[in-house]
Amino acid sequence: MPGIDSVVSVQNFFNRTTVYLSHDGTVWAWGQNGCGELGNGSYEDSATPVRVSNLSDIVQISAKYDFNLALGSDGRVWFWGFRGKGENGAFMCQNVPVMVAGIGNAVDIYAAFESLVKTETGDYFLFRADDYSLQPVPLPRQPRYLAERALVSSDRVRSP
Repeated sequence: MPGIDSVVSVQNFFNRTTVYLSHDGTVWAWGQNGCGELGNGSYEDSATPVRVSNLSDIVQISAKYDFNLALGSDGRVWFWGFRGKGENGAFMCQNVPVMVAGIGNAVDIYAAFESLVKTETGDYFLFRADDYSLQPVPLPRQPRYLAERALVSSDRVRSP
């Protein structure tokens, strides 16, 4: 596998798609790709790793059932995969990474039904992958301990 000897982090969710972060800041993926989970511009499954398009200088990845997140060294958050259903009920898919607007200086990410992002100022944002807009919502100050617990517990499934 390309770059497998320099893996920094691996994410896999129910054996659908495996995503790994290479030491050089590139992201690679293989597995199911029905909604663009491989991020390489196609919807074809792959049994071997393919490079996720348009990503470099990535420092963290996080995977969910049908979408993935990446955190760049510049604090930007990237998303690809399932983006919800359109007005007519059809699945909306993102087969190349797009930047999640409205979040700057992120330092930690966690992909979930409501994905969580922590910024360097200690602010938290939630956004739903099934909301095509990917509009982040700031978390109020009081329940931040819940956000911290979510990020800490996620350490069991991802590398630092």
